[in-house]
Amino acid sequence: MAIHDGIHRRFLTFEDEGGLCIVDTTKKIILINHSFAGLTKYAEDDIWAAIRFRSVPRRYPEGLLKDHKDLLLFLKADVLAKRVGLSTEADPYGHVPQINLDGIAVVSPI
Repeated sequence: MAIHDGIHRRFLTFEDEGGLCIVDTTKKIILINHSFAGLTKYAEDDIWAAIRFRSVPRRYPEGLLKDHKDLLLFLKADVLAKRVGLSTEADPYGHVPQINLDGIAVVSPI
């Protein structure tokens, strides 16, 4: 799928049930390429909400730390492109708008 930025094709997205890849073709960088525990696309625009993937099963919280909080990520190509400089080796998702949920998410975002 191509997302139009004005009259030029700038972003390419590849999506399946659990993952999303967004490429900025102008800057030749991958803005995000990740599997998620939950991924939902907003019907009217190319915006996604995602629950960050974690290898511990979500339905078995006894394996988690008591104070664990899942991350809800907001993924929109032009926002990621503008914030890409906030990503660092220590914080590779620094460019992704996100909030901590108050606990563990067990379903996809709505």
